[in-house]
Amino acid sequence: MSLAVQGAAIGAAPSTPRDWERSFGRFWKLDLAVMAIVVVLFGAVRPLGDPDLPMHLAVGEWIVRHRAVPFVEPFAWTAAGQPYFAYSWLPQATYFVVFSEFGAAIWCDPYVWIPQAHRLLRPGGRLIFLCHSIIDSLCSPLSEEPIGERLERPLRGLHRIDWPEPDGSSDFHQPHGERIKLLRDTGFELEALHELYAPDGDPDELRHYMRRGWAQQWPGEEVWVARRTSAE
Repeated sequence: MSLAVQGAAIGAAPSTPRDWERSFGRFWKLDLAVMAIVVVLFGAVRPLGDPDLPMHLAVGEWIVRHRAVPFVEPFAWTAAGQPYFAYSWLPQATYFVVFSEFGAAIWCDPYVWIPQAHRLLRPGGRLIFLCHSIIDSLCSPLSEEPIGERLERPLRGLHRIDWPEPDGSSDFHQPHGERIKLLRDTGFELEALHELYAPDGDPDELRHYMRRGWAQQWPGEEVWVARRTSAE
């Protein structure tokens, strides 16, 4: 990971896969997927019970947003200007990325990562992941226009979407029936599926190619909760 010292010219935060590739190398998606697996494995062995976890996530967010390691206190107004020792900057940045991004749930083939998650979890362990809603996947245009009210692709055969330049990335999506079957065949029991809508606010507000008004009518994201049932 290429990092700058606080106060140096660091430029804008990466906003496209090309930017991330220039900043963090060609295999940044693979690195994040490995990080996610490490966190899942660690959580399977022992829970993340650190009472300072919110602070670690805040520092991790600062590092990712600024592409720099802070050497001066970035938060506490009572210690403004005092030296800051970021002795755990790498796990802090890692945890922030894993907790705040979709990660393996959209960047990896579900027929690959879900069996791997099953292998890492103990019997009775939960798999919880956030991803795009199915209606989001169907209505997202290949252009940079916001999501609209028209279907852009069929549900049947939905699996991988390749986005054109300048994004140039690929992600994976599944119809609900196929995902439920995959989870069950792998050894998971589906406990919950939460569909997330936007809260009240300006319907014309645009975030990540999605207007708030659209996301108030249709769910923009989904949270899946499954439990490993088999011991094999």
